[in-house]
Amino acid sequence: MVRLENVEMKKFLIAALVVFLLPCACFAGPFGLEAGMSRDEVIKKIGKDAKPGKGDHSIISATVPIQNSNFIIYEFHFDSKNRLDSIEALSKSVPTQSNGEDLLYFFQTLRYTLEDKYGKSPMVWNDDGHMKWEEIVASTGKIYAAANWFGHGENGTEMRSLHIGNIHLEAFALNETSGYVELTYIFDISTARGL
Repeated sequence: MVRLENVEMKKFLIAALVVFLLPCACFAGPFGLEAGMSRDEVIKKIGKDAKPGKGDHSIISATVPIQNSNFIIYEFHFDSKNRLDSIEALSKSVPTQSNGEDLLYFFQTLRYTLEDKYGKSPMVWNDDGHMKWEEIVASTGKIYAAANWFGHGENGTEMRSLHIGNIHLEAFALNETSGYVELTYIFDISTARGL
């Protein structure tokens, strides 16, 4: 009887450790970061790799607490109070055939992964590749495909729980034979961390 109680007690202790000591891993936001984190908190999580970004309110890093092999560089933007308000993740260059289909496939794969987590995107542009690749390469914006999610929509429950206001996924043409994808999380920091 004592052995059974010890086994049950061990199970209880393991469950308690998982629930109480690892909440940041279980409930972390995109790439292991949370809306409203201070600049210092973000730098502490990403480590020595942090470099100044494009503006006064951003930093760039090739690492994040929860890595995603699809992306190689991350830019973290902060509001005027130095609270994390958005993350941009850029993919590696994606070699593509002359019609852009490999880039479109990569974009769709990422889109479906996001839809599994946040629900169907209510706004998708050029997912079927109806825009001609040559026209995209020649255009000034060079956006080949795009999808957006909104935290206020009917499928926004998961997004709201992580204080995400919007998600943007865009595929860009670099030239005739390559492109890249950019994923942006825009936080609703007014609801985050009691701010």
